[in-house]
Amino acid sequence: MNNTARWVMAVAALAAVAGFLYFFSVAPQQTGAGKFEWKLTELPETGEVPRTAIALTYRGSIFSAGEYEGNCFVIENSDWQLLEKELSGVICWWAGGGTEIGVFDEGGEYPVAKSGDVEEGSAEVQGFRGNFKEIFRLSPPPQG
Repeated sequence: MNNTARWVMAVAALAAVAGFLYFFSVAPQQTGAGKFEWKLTELPETGEVPRTAIALTYRGSIFSAGEYEGNCFVIENSDWQLLEKELSGVICWWAGGGTEIGVFDEGGEYPVAKSGDVEEGSAEVQGFRGNFKEIFRLSPPPQG
């Protein structure tokens, strides 16, 4: 094998490794089933608190879920568990509390995206996840 072929193979191998690293470190986090895809975009901090913009892709449509304070993560990619009837979700956490953005099956035609409170709790008080309020209903993309 000549030097040109070796260089081409080395560049191709580096490109494959770079693509792999990009996909797993920069690409939007995606839930296990692939039905709901969350995109978490870090925003400039306000003071010392990190901020994240959250968008959800469902059936080819992109829905903005808003901007939240804290470090955010997809629930299915963590040690946390989804709540009853929650299909997918994100938690944004900072200093013992935060916000949960979840997609819930409420028996309707389309799932509902909601945001709610998350509190750490203590030795005397159990942690809390609740007070969910509807952000939007998911629907299929327009026909045509």
